[in-house]
Amino acid sequence: MDTPTTTRRRTSRRARALFVALVLVACTRSALPGEPARIPLAPVADDPPAPSVPAPAASDPDDLVTQIRLASLTRVLVELALDLPPDPMLTDQDALQQRELIAQTQDAVMLGLTRVQPILRAPHHAVRRLETTPYMALDVTLAELVQLLQMPQLVRSVVRDETYSTRALAAPAPPAPPIDRSVRIVWDHQVATGGCAGTGQVVVVIDTGVDDVHPLLAGHVISGSGVGRPLADDTLGWHQGDCEGTNYGRPFGTGFSHGSQVAAIISSNGHLTQGVAPGAKIVSIRVVREDGKIYASDVAKALEEVYLHWSTCHAVASVCISLASETRHPDSASCDGDPEGAAILKTALELQARQIAVVSGSGNDWERAAISMPACLSPVISVASSDLDDVFATYSNASADLGLIAPGDGLRAFPPGGGAIKIESGTSMAGPHVAAAFAVLRQFAPEADLVDLVDAIVGSGPLVTIPSTGGMQVHRLDVLAALRLVSGSEAPDCITESLDAGPADQAGY
Repeated sequence: MDTPTTTRRRTSRRARALFVALVLVACTRSALPGEPARIPLAPVADDPPAPSVPAPAASDPDDLVTQIRLASLTRVLVELALDLPPDPMLTDQDALQQRELIAQTQDAVMLGLTRVQPILRAPHHAVRRLETTPYMALDVTLAELVQLLQMPQLVRSVVRDETYSTRALAAPAPPAPPIDRSVRIVWDHQVATGGCAGTGQVVVVIDTGVDDVHPLLAGHVISGSGVGRPLADDTLGWHQGDCEGTNYGRPFGTGFSHGSQVAAIISSNGHLTQGVAPGAKIVSIRVVREDGKIYASDVAKALEEVYLHWSTCHAVASVCISLASETRHPDSASCDGDPEGAAILKTALELQARQIAVVSGSGNDWERAAISMPACLSPVISVASSDLDDVFATYSNASADLGLIAPGDGLRAFPPGGGAIKIESGTSMAGPHVAAAFAVLRQFAPEADLVDLVDAIVGSGPLVTIPSTGGMQVHRLDVLAALRLVSGSEAPDCITESLDAGPADQAGY
């Protein structure tokens, strides 16, 4: 429910929306044909040049028309006609002004749509607004799509709001090993103690939600946020948690166990299993809706929330996105140019500028020359899967731009509520090993440049050959080897020791 302050702010925005629209129209009248409107901002002194980001390709309205004809409404991602510098490059004051400009332009778009089919449809609302990048997601009819395409002074492009999925693979259920072998593999058959546990660091899990009362995860999840139930305003039930408090990122039910498994690989403590970074804490951002759908705009919103909120109150080492779309690209250049991933690209670049690693599984489509979105994006570290014997998992996507490999085949899954253990496989299980490794390295070297940490993690482990690629090899994650590279010592100050299996509890953890 909106507070009176929020209501007044929205009313004020709507009052200014007409003015913004008039200014934008005036700007476009003096622009060259086909040139987008440009609204100047106050220059920022002594700023470095903006990083080069390929411009998204033009959208194809015919595809959207076809989709809308098959369904009364279609969700689209709208890029606003604003040329803006990246938010991290701005002073605090200029950043606030730029975010207000984005909000006013979003209001102007909404105002333009209220004139379409006012009798046949209730007042339009945005299903997701971004604050730091000029994007918004809408559910539109065919008439509204036509209206959007006739707003060149406000709208640069309209593409589908792509859907994502977890797509973990069910695996045969062999007897569970006495310890979590995947953790021992990436720790060179040792485990972290003391300064090697990722203590003081936070890993954000963008997924189906994390069960903070599960026996393995109790005490490890400090807060959370995410998609809620639809409301009649532009928040669509997005609940933002306090820095430490209520976990709004819990799963909707036992059918959404994927995020809890991801979190357990990162940071957990049990008699028979331990996360890669057991001293790290988890923030859960739930992006799956009750109907099971995950949209690109919600993933971008989650990344933006890490930038605006969670990284301001916690030492966020990394973000783990164990999700993939059906879109795949052979290299990061073509991936960065895909307009359907542009919002995620720009929000991931914001986190990169804040020295936060973004990690994602490469996808489970058996590809050898392409990687799924968002793992294919240049600021995202892509991770393929191997089995517990260091053999490449053949279902994993790979390409020449693949970052590295980590165990993800035949791992034990832990459903919400402490239910029966099952076995799952997929690059979704490989990614969290790498996200946790960043927490370990960040604790040891909190001031290190992200580039140096990435180089250490993707270039230090044993090489694994990827079949059907002409002999291409990629490093498998080795946390201890990466730690040695960062520390410059064969014996880092944080000592590691072997883990012996303890007594099993009734749940077998």
